[in-house]
Amino acid sequence: MDGQLQALMDAIDLARDERSIRNAIKKFTVSSGFDRYAYIHINADDVVALSDYPAEWQNLYLQSITRSLTLS
Repeated sequence: MDGQLQALMDAIDLARDERSIRNAIKKFTVSSGFDRYAYIHINADDVVALSDYPAEWQNLYLQSITRSLTLS
């Protein structure tokens, strides 16, 4: 698994576009025995979130997070 994770990190570092990142994440997801992925990268200047979950699930998940943050 460590080799697969390192390969994923390397692929993301070398990626020149979103499609390349999505392909690398999907390859890692499938090789790890999963069907879907959700990926988030946060730094001081921007946030990148990628997922292949259905849009309805993503919307419900984001609504849930937003509610929990406003209740805190």
